[in-house]
Amino acid sequence: MTNTPHAEFSTQYAADVEALIHECRDDWVGFSTITSTAASYVRDFTVTEPIKSLSLRIISDMLDAGVEAGDLTNATERGFAPWPPHKQAVLQKISDEFDHYPHGPVSGEICWFTSD
Repeated sequence: MTNTPHAEFSTQYAADVEALIHECRDDWVGFSTITSTAASYVRDFTVTEPIKSLSLRIISDMLDAGVEAGDLTNATERGFAPWPPHKQAVLQKISDEFDHYPHGPVSGEICWFTSD
């Protein structure tokens, strides 16, 4: 994958990210949804570094659109404890945690995503 994707990739990628953002407005979104989206572009579910890289790009775009990363919890009325809103810190934390899952994180691992 290059830094300047083909127009077809850009159009589909934008639509896929928008769909994820919309899904975050309806419910908490787990990691498997994001890694599955990334894997569909990489076209190899066993290659973790390209999937990780694209997953982080997707998450970055989601954060830019107001999506929050955080943990599910019973401690708040909302049922969700957002991580601090520092984008680079969130991406770094996710990147560090991603490496603990040799086959990639699935829903319930690392964090959840939501948007009000």
